[in-house]
Amino acid sequence: MVKGLRANFKKGTKEEDTFRILWEKFRRKAGIDNGSRKKAMEALLAGTKGRLRELSAKHVESRVVQAMLRYADEYQRAEIATELIGATADLAKLPYARHVALALIRYCGNSHGKAIYEAVAPQAIKLASHSNGAKVLDFLLTQLDAHASTKKFAQKLRNRLQFNDFLQDKERSAIARERLLSKMADKALVHFGFCHDLLRAHTESCLESGYAFRLRTLASHFTEAALHCVASRNGAIGLCDLTLCADAKTRKKYAKALKSRVQICADHKHAYLVLWRLLDVTDDTVSMTKSLLPGCLAAALSPTSSPLRASRMLAFFLNPLIKLDQNEHRALNHRPETLDLGDSLYASKKASSTRYQEITQALAQLLSSSIKVRPAHILASRAAKPLLCAAAASSQLDNEATQAIAAAATSAYFLVNKKVEEEDEEDSNLAENELFPEDEEDSDFDEAAFEAKLDSKPDLPDEDEEEEELVEELAPEPDPNAAPRGQAILEHDIGHATLKAILQHEAKAQNSAPIARAFYDRVQGSIADWVQTNRGALVIEALLRYESNHDFVAKLSTELSAITLNTEKNPGALALAKKFKEGTTVASTSKSKKKRLISAATAHQSKNSIASRDGVAQDTAALFSSDSSSKKKNKKKKKEY
Repeated sequence: MVKGLRANFKKGTKEEDTFRILWEKFRRKAGIDNGSRKKAMEALLAGTKGRLRELSAKHVESRVVQAMLRYADEYQRAEIATELIGATADLAKLPYARHVALALIRYCGNSHGKAIYEAVAPQAIKLASHSNGAKVLDFLLTQLDAHASTKKFAQKLRNRLQFNDFLQDKERSAIARERLLSKMADKALVHFGFCHDLLRAHTESCLESGYAFRLRTLASHFTEAALHCVASRNGAIGLCDLTLCADAKTRKKYAKALKSRVQICADHKHAYLVLWRLLDVTDDTVSMTKSLLPGCLAAALSPTSSPLRASRMLAFFLNPLIKLDQNEHRALNHRPETLDLGDSLYASKKASSTRYQEITQALAQLLSSSIKVRPAHILASRAAKPLLCAAAASSQLDNEATQAIAAAATSAYFLVNKKVEEEDEEDSNLAENELFPEDEEDSDFDEAAFEAKLDSKPDLPDEDEEEEELVEELAPEPDPNAAPRGQAILEHDIGHATLKAILQHEAKAQNSAPIARAFYDRVQGSIADWVQTNRGALVIEALLRYESNHDFVAKLSTELSAITLNTEKNPGALALAKKFKEGTTVASTSKSKKKRLISAATAHQSKNSIASRDGVAQDTAALFSSDSSSKKKNKKKKKEY
């Protein structure tokens, strides 16, 4: 490798050739001791003293200086840093010298952090929009943040990049930041972390200060940089603000840039915020439905999407009352209806309720279609749980999807598989009969002669048995997190929890309970088998949470009253017994109250005075009071009656 490098070296003076020889000597990883390396370094330092800046600008000599910074000891490194630190900003702009600046920051950033900051700060804004200088500036901020002693210098440098130190006028600061961000976007330098920090600081300042109209012009510069911005939290939140203020054409460009990786972005810890914002504010819901919604739904129903980000995002459109975390609240805080973009400018033409309704209808159709195809696998997916609960609470699923969920929940999924296997076997037998018809009358086959011929041959091993043994050996082990053939959803670790959560959310929403009705129609008559297990009892307990006006609740209560629950070592059965007892107590209490009300009304029916009617009304209101003091008063009044 060294010979190959030497062949490409330009021929220089004898002094420069000596430097290269010493460099090749002390940079070896093996075959040299520390004493020899130190002597070579001292000779090289003596020969390059006062010329390090000049040598750093050359191709080969810049590598020599980098190696000197790497292999030098503490005192030798301090001597090199003293000569180079003052020119760090100038070195960062040169193609070869920028590597020397990076090495200087890497090996001297902790001990000489303040000196490097003071050398770079005056030219930080110019370096931010320079193709070579931006890399050095981003690495400097990373290194300063890594050490507690130099972290304050990183914050000072960021304040300088955001024009917070020397520009007190907010409008002038906004203009300067917009100019710098536009220049960085045009030069494709938006993938650096300090650019994302600057973008979020600029968007927040403009939205708070009333300069939101400036973000519309800036949004068009970041159409090709959308994938870079979503990689960090500040970049994603800044891009959400740009999406809010952008026009319809720019929003479509953002969606087009993210379309190829929408499923990955929907599961990313920051990128999903931008997809959420696009679905939230874009008026053209048809294009969003075609470009972004299918990929987001695929990520939400995927069994590998453990953080549940895509599922929560889509559940928000079905149920906007779900709780948002800090980042989600910040990304969706500003609304397009209250945004002031100046004369004849608007953030969105449609109302948010109209956009949400259109997105919800399209999402409900896609979700229902997916459930019809793979209901058991979706129930067994941890990521789909928030979305299914929101769909159940909002009653957005059609009848076929509801029946598919109920069928999968009651293990009908495996009955279908068995039926399909039986049908395949019948079809294969039918095909054999059609290809090889048996006609006993016209057949010339001599069965006795054929059996005698078989008896004369030695016994051979059955090929089918060998194939079955080989298949058993090569069969892969089942995935415990999937819904395998032969395992009911009730026995699945995730499937039973998803089913229980769906029923609980539907009961809390107090709707017509289509999923609970379809589910009870399938388990009616077999409740005794369900309550024998812990998970089955918890699912049945969720059915008791529905309002008593549903007919299936009364039927379930009647069926449970004839069952003896075994609560030992079965927490689910214990919870079911407690819930069933509460329900029967409430029902009996309401019946007794009604009887007392009827008797009180009958007793006072003969009295036609206004005072007596008022007294009955007061007594009737007291009968429905749940307060303990009112109960005592009711007993006294009953005795008087």
